[in-house]
Amino acid sequence: MKKNKQKILNSENSDVYLFEKKFYKLFLIWISIFALGMVRKALQNDTFYTIKIGELILNNGIDMMDHFSFHAGLAYTYPHWLYDVFIYFIYSLFGLTGVYVSSIVLLIILLAIVFKTDNLVCNSKLVAAFATFICALSISGFVTARAQLVSFILFVVQIYCIESFLKNGKKKYLGGLLLISLVLCNVHVAVWPFYFILYLPYLVEYLIGWIVSKVKNKDNKFVKFLNKKFEIEKIGPAFENHKAFPDRINTEFIQVLDKDNLNMRVWERGSGETLACGTGACASLVATVLNGKCNDTATLHLLGGDLKITWDKKDNTVYLEGPAKTVFTGEIELD
Repeated sequence: MKKNKQKILNSENSDVYLFEKKFYKLFLIWISIFALGMVRKALQNDTFYTIKIGELILNNGIDMMDHFSFHAGLAYTYPHWLYDVFIYFIYSLFGLTGVYVSSIVLLIILLAIVFKTDNLVCNSKLVAAFATFICALSISGFVTARAQLVSFILFVVQIYCIESFLKNGKKKYLGGLLLISLVLCNVHVAVWPFYFILYLPYLVEYLIGWIVSKVKNKDNKFVKFLNKKFEIEKIGPAFENHKAFPDRINTEFIQVLDKDNLNMRVWERGSGETLACGTGACASLVATVLNGKCNDTATLHLLGGDLKITWDKKDNTVYLEGPAKTVFTGEIELD
């Protein structure tokens, strides 16, 4: 029976993998065709200027002077020197056709990253594909061999790194954000301030969440790990009334038995010891996991019974499971 179930699961996983593989292939074909139709063969004047600037940099270096103005001696900051050199390198190898093809390739990369970022945020390939299509239409008038095309790519990668870091907390995405800032300064420094503007929605969301939590969430928790027996009647009030907690605090005392089992005692402010606390149990599991003392799923043993707590890090959601029992029955008359 187990083997048959395993075969069914493997078959389902294989079907999902094949579907995703076909979907990505079709999507790549679509954005490639779309890019061919969007990128104009006629190049802008700025593209030829970009080529000459790249040639100048490779031959003479960056001297912070404008060599192509009617007026001699004007200062020039070379705001997208790295892109200029890149385009000149393409031009020197493949001519204007190479410049045209490079724009197509960059647009395909841009749309692919937009799709990947949308899929990360909404977790739906169809919604991500539709959003990518709308994005492609909105930028259709701005696609040409200029530094802005690379800037668009970097900005989308920045959003991808932010969203990925918020989802899984991996520090490599923070390194990616620093690298994006560095590259942007050399590819298109004129738009570098927008790098910081993209952080504003996340900052505002954090501030609003912080304000709301201060207004609504007064059920603060403090988790204390203990390795030996203790008298909760003595140390509970000490934590509750400590000067570090002007509004007083609910304290969860945790003894780690093993990676899957924790003993827990609860001291509620204003009430003393209680039999259990659901939010406290969830907070204790998260705190214990963050300290590397237990697995993402563990059983917490409380005076009122056992609770199974699971922290799904992917969705940043904590699940509580426990028995449901009738505590009492009664009647009340309402006037």
